[in-house]
Amino acid sequence: MCSTKIIISTVLLLALTWGAHSVSLTGEPGEPGEPQAPKDDKVGFGLQYQNTGVRFFSTPEIYSSAWGEHLNRALVRYTELIGAPSPVDVTLVATQAEAANVALPRSANRSLTLSLDQIQSKTATLGSEYAVIAHELCHSWFIGTLESNGLKQTKDVMGMPVYGHIAAPDWLDEAVAIHCESGDVAASRLTGDFKRALIEDFIVQEHPVFAAMKEKIMAVMKQKKAGQTTTITMKSGDHDYVSFYKQSAWFKRFLLATRGNDIFKDLVGHLADGDSLDQVILSNTADGSWPAVNRQFNQFIDNNQ
Repeated sequence: MCSTKIIISTVLLLALTWGAHSVSLTGEPGEPGEPQAPKDDKVGFGLQYQNTGVRFFSTPEIYSSAWGEHLNRALVRYTELIGAPSPVDVTLVATQAEAANVALPRSANRSLTLSLDQIQSKTATLGSEYAVIAHELCHSWFIGTLESNGLKQTKDVMGMPVYGHIAAPDWLDEAVAIHCESGDVAASRLTGDFKRALIEDFIVQEHPVFAAMKEKIMAVMKQKKAGQTTTITMKSGDHDYVSFYKQSAWFKRFLLATRGNDIFKDLVGHLADGDSLDQVILSNTADGSWPAVNRQFNQFIDNNQ
């Protein structure tokens, strides 16, 4: 495999790991510390808010009480769905250039570094800069939860990036992150028509943005010579991510309504035990078949839309 340097440019996908290291989860294991200000030494940069699941580092100019309210709401929603998460350090600065210059410490916590310009470029998809943080934070929490249950984040056998935790299907990772959203953003996931995939296909589907990105990476790696640098940009027309997000939101709601409030905790347990999730999904149907699940799911949407 050539050593071509590939830069990924996408505003729709942050829960991305290459090998065992995440693009957005950049902390290293060690003793807890605090991020240091970007090189231009922003006045007041430091810890602005914390709860049991997150330490939020930024500047007074960026931070407002609304950030704390949304971070706390995300923690409450994640805890009710999955359980208490391991803490994550979130650093939010104004620009991607500043984000590249934040000095992250060796820390026992996972780290998520984002910039406002990067987040605001995503708001057309998620609807709110607060929702972007909550969504991405819950991706990080979920990776940590699976690791704490003995599931190591391993490399892809082909050396390709990994979306979320390699042990979890993409729909599950996305459903958990969507659950942390609230307000108009959460409501938008459940409105409007979308292309419904058969459940047996949906539960093994790769995130469409990620799948399209991998195709582009493979094409670049075949064509480029070692030492060259290429930027890969993902556009909304490259994939049908809207249907995937909407079906993830509906399937989450469907499972909670038909399998009980502990269903996602059960799914984590089954993943930790190395079990297939199929039988969990097939349970509580007339004959335990995929056609029965699909009928039940479609009826649930039609009755609640």
